[in-house]
Amino acid sequence: MQPWEILLLSDLMVKSCVDTKESIDLCRKAIEALAKKEVIEDKFYLSIEKRHGFLKPMGAYISYPSEVLLLKTFSLFKDNPQKYKLPSITTLIVLYSPETGLPVAVMDGDHITGLKTSGTTAVAAELLARKDSRVLGIIGAGFQGRYHLKALNSIFKFDEVRVFDISKEAMKKFAEEMGKLEDLTIKTTNSYEEVCKGADIIVTVTVGDEPMVDAKWLSDGVFVAKVGSYQELNPNVITSADKVVVDSWKYTVEYGRVKELVGLVKSGKFSKKDLYAELPDLVAGKKKGRSNEKEKTLYISIGYGADNAAIAGYVYQKAIEKGIGQKFKLK
Repeated sequence: MQPWEILLLSDLMVKSCVDTKESIDLCRKAIEALAKKEVIEDKFYLSIEKRHGFLKPMGAYISYPSEVLLLKTFSLFKDNPQKYKLPSITTLIVLYSPETGLPVAVMDGDHITGLKTSGTTAVAAELLARKDSRVLGIIGAGFQGRYHLKALNSIFKFDEVRVFDISKEAMKKFAEEMGKLEDLTIKTTNSYEEVCKGADIIVTVTVGDEPMVDAKWLSDGVFVAKVGSYQELNPNVITSADKVVVDSWKYTVEYGRVKELVGLVKSGKFSKKDLYAELPDLVAGKKKGRSNEKEKTLYISIGYGADNAAIAGYVYQKAIEKGIGQKFKLK
């Protein structure tokens, strides 16, 4: 690529360059890089309250597994599906040369967002869920629900998959389409309680803002992953867990992004000393993951920049190798 020449990559092009298993491995390496202090990243939230949305610009530089400099914008406007028949989440990624700072690529970020979010959850599940987990419960039959099913189904052998969504139409479509795609029988459920009771792994991947999981519904040995941007857990799920792991204390609590945790911290019912670990500590082996078959483990994430960078950098290199994308000269 020449200076000021940018490679434009569409969603379909991005999808042709990376798959689920590759992305999980890239997420693991990105988290290793975080543990090794080989990442510089930060983000902020621009809240557009009257539109029920926010814009989150995120910058990240990683030097492992390859050197990548990225800027990603993530927008979440909750009213889009109902008011405009548009997705609630939209993402765009710009890659820069880590040597010169010049832009080198612009790509649709939705596929990478799905892969990196579900891939990081999968890495956490490998360390915190029981190896013999057979029942998966998914709350949220949308974009992230699909990506999480694909990622988790690539690691575990599920006998039963359940889904719940406030939209019966979305839930039915999810069960039919993802059942065929993943060769699974997916059971639609009638309540949060039904999807949770007896499940070995529960993931909440919604844009809702209410308690969806209650501690009294959870079995011994359960692993819960809270992934959505708003409240999804009754706080008792956090206070009753044997191990609470977050992707980043700074992002989840200090930036005020996880309502359940922030509320508990403000009320004095939870503090950083009650936190078992941040995910990079587990991946690096500084802390052990699951210790026994009965403990209840909880993972709460709000998202890194490093995993975005690892996957986007990989996509860019694959696109160059394949000779795909449209070149655009800025100057």
